[in-house]
Amino acid sequence: MYDFSGFGTVVDVGGGHGMLVRSILRANPGVRGTVYDLPHVVATVRDEVAASDLADRCQVVGGDFFVEVPEGGDAYVLKSVIHDWNDERSLTILRNVHRVMPADGRLLIVEPVVPTRSLSPRPI
Repeated sequence: MYDFSGFGTVVDVGGGHGMLVRSILRANPGVRGTVYDLPHVVATVRDEVAASDLADRCQVVGGDFFVEVPEGGDAYVLKSVIHDWNDERSLTILRNVHRVMPADGRLLIVEPVVPTRSLSPRPI
């Protein structure tokens, strides 16, 4: 639902198996992408991307977003990442993204909506 066509490179931080970036690239032929996650997570993604029609536009990078985030994106996406961490760890991730993001870059955070009411069962 988001228009990614105006970006040169989209970096999916904590991108897992790369489904989001691959979907973005298929829908936007002029965009390049990076899948970034722990090395053991992206190990299989590297082979899948290399064997696909996206090999020339998608790179796969292993690393730790608590330490660093790849440079070169003008859009950074964190999908279902921040909710997994406490405030301190979340701020570390966000600072690492901010450090490499250009001044006119865009940060997109995609998280589930949690209802405000209690999720515990109602008393009988």
